[in-house]
Amino acid sequence: MEAVHIFGVNHFLQSVAPNCLTPKGCADEAEQKAGLRTVLKEIITRNDVGLIAEEEKPAQRNLGAALADEHQTNYIEITMPIIERERCGIRTPGYNRRPDTLSHAYREFERYMFERIASVDARVTLVICGRRHMPGLEQRCTGAGVKPSMYDVYEYEWYRGVPQEDGVNVIGYEREDEG
Repeated sequence: MEAVHIFGVNHFLQSVAPNCLTPKGCADEAEQKAGLRTVLKEIITRNDVGLIAEEEKPAQRNLGAALADEHQTNYIEITMPIIERERCGIRTPGYNRRPDTLSHAYREFERYMFERIASVDARVTLVICGRRHMPGLEQRCTGAGVKPSMYDVYEYEWYRGVPQEDGVNVIGYEREDEG
C-alpha cells in the first residue's frame, strides 16, 4: 500500500438508486450525486487507483461498485458484517445509543475496514466511507506508514445535504453534524 485516498461521505449519496420521492428532491439528489461521481472519477483517474474499498449498505447498488466496474478496477466492501460485530461485542441495532458503545463500535469498524484494505495488494486505494470514520482511518494508515490524502464531502460546493421534502418541494437539507 503506497497511497490511500480517503473520501468521507454522507451515505445518502452512495446509493445509485434515488432516495428522494418528489421530482424536485430527485433532481437535487441527482445533482449532488453527479458532483460526487465527478470528484471520485477525478481521484481514480489522476491517481491510477487499483482498489476501491467502500463502506456501504449491503444488497444495494452503490457508487463505489459502479465506479469500479466503469474503471475496471478491484472493489471490496469494507462494512463490518453483523456476525463480526457480534463477535466484537457490538449490538446492532443499538450500538449508537450511548457514547461509550458508539466509540467502541467505531474503533472496531475502523479496525475492520483497515484490515480489509491492507489485505488487498493494491498500490493505490480509494476508500469511500462515512465521514465520521475519517480520523480513525487516517490514524491507522499513518500508523502503518502511509500518509493518506483526505477528502470530506463537506468541502465541496455541490454538497448541500439530504434534501428534506414536503411532498412537493425541497424545504431544506439535513446534514449529519447539524441539528
